[in-house]
Amino acid sequence: MIDNISISHFLKEMIYLIPLLILILSSLVILLVDVFSESSNKRYLAPLTSLFLVFALGAVSWVYNIVPKSGTKILYNMVYVDQFSLVISGMLIVSAIITVWLSSDYLERYEIAIGEFYSLLLISLTGMILMVSTTNFFTMFIALELFSIPIYVLTGFFRVYSRSIESSIKYFISGSVASAIMLYGITLFYGIFGTVEFTEIERYIYNNYNSVAHIVKVEPLLILGVVLVMAGFLFKTAIIPFHMWTPDVYEGAPTTVTGFMGFAVKTTAFAAFFRVVVSIFNTPSLVYSENGTISSSSWVNVIYVLIIITLVVSNLIAMSQRNVKRMLAYSSISHAAYLMIALLTFSLSKTKDSYASFLFYLLTYLFASVGAFAVLSIFEKSGSNAVNLEDLNGASKKSPFLATSMLIFIFSMAGIPLFGGFFGKFYLLKSAFVDAGLIALVLVAVITSVIAIFYYLRVLVFMFMKEDSSNGNSESINIPFLGKLAIGLSAFMVVVLGILPDSFIQFMGKTISVFFLK
Repeated sequence: MIDNISISHFLKEMIYLIPLLILILSSLVILLVDVFSESSNKRYLAPLTSLFLVFALGAVSWVYNIVPKSGTKILYNMVYVDQFSLVISGMLIVSAIITVWLSSDYLERYEIAIGEFYSLLLISLTGMILMVSTTNFFTMFIALELFSIPIYVLTGFFRVYSRSIESSIKYFISGSVASAIMLYGITLFYGIFGTVEFTEIERYIYNNYNSVAHIVKVEPLLILGVVLVMAGFLFKTAIIPFHMWTPDVYEGAPTTVTGFMGFAVKTTAFAAFFRVVVSIFNTPSLVYSENGTISSSSWVNVIYVLIIITLVVSNLIAMSQRNVKRMLAYSSISHAAYLMIALLTFSLSKTKDSYASFLFYLLTYLFASVGAFAVLSIFEKSGSNAVNLEDLNGASKKSPFLATSMLIFIFSMAGIPLFGGFFGKFYLLKSAFVDAGLIALVLVAVITSVIAIFYYLRVLVFMFMKEDSSNGNSESINIPFLGKLAIGLSAFMVVVLGILPDSFIQFMGKTISVFFLK
């Protein structure tokens, strides 16, 4: 009887892990099919991988409809599945599908079309989904390494291109440093509390300390643990000055990988950090002083200052970039600052609007960012994956479709009205201003957004107003079907998000679980 009950309970838990199981099995199937296939043509791998990802997306949708509103803990409380993790998982899978569509022709063009690419992508995606589906530091760290190591390999996939190898090594070093710092912070937590469960750590802090000053006096190692774990997340989210070699990695990696990495890695880190902040860092004794005001030594003030530095520095440096991929790298760092504003807003206000604005901003950034890198992957010159502004000269005549799509993506990232990115920034900053009173932060964000318009629109100047001096006949660009589908879908969604923002915001608000409202 006990065995039957155990098996029945295990099978019930496995239902919530179906998306992960599909991804794990898919990565193995792709690898085996590639090894045992006698065909030298690897074009079939992209549609096959896409099919598996669609199945995984369908499984995520199904689990979303059956998971309890309060979420559910499975596998001895090591995995926590709720609507938040499933919405993030859906976004990650969509970004992977677009990446696979783009990579089919891209890999053949550079003669690196091998099954390991798709298998590594699926393994990395598995780690990402696992990381956003846990409230346990042990599981979170395993998931962090599971998604990071394949990404290190994918960034160096251009084995004959020195900049790609360099970016892989730099990313490996910076990622290893971030992981080591975070792991040391986790070990301090375990040494102090004897557990790695978020909720148990929160309960202990709540019951035993009453202010930051009290913690510094009684348990200073707890403050060190908070600093180290937070530093690890700041590395992963590329907040200045923890961004280190992020622009170099973006420049050297295959462009389709850069697009996936720019969204998926950042989103995974922010989603996991969101959970840590809500459950541990947001405990009153880590935020407020004994008189009820925010402590001057609180992590909140540290994040506040880092957001301002990141917004100002990233946008000013982006203005001087000629390499478009490096420019978008600094742009992604500024977008990370916006997401950090949303995280800080929710931490201080705990409102449904601030939660929804965080998810909506991620959704708008998904299609604009991945779409922009998709366009750049088409414009790359053979023998190099560098794309300078001059390489975009006359793009509107060579390919009106690519130029128009890039215009949509650029307008969205710049926050031009009637596009998804504008409403993403609007809802996020509105919530920061109204719900959390972050007036100075909102003011800096608005000013730097205006600065950002300069380097964003400069891309469009080269595409629409410059003539191609190297090729006066403006030959049209051949766009593969899957690439056109990926870019077209991304552009369409950016426009839809700009037309129907309220519908998406309302849906995002409904996904808030009990975990975030406690």
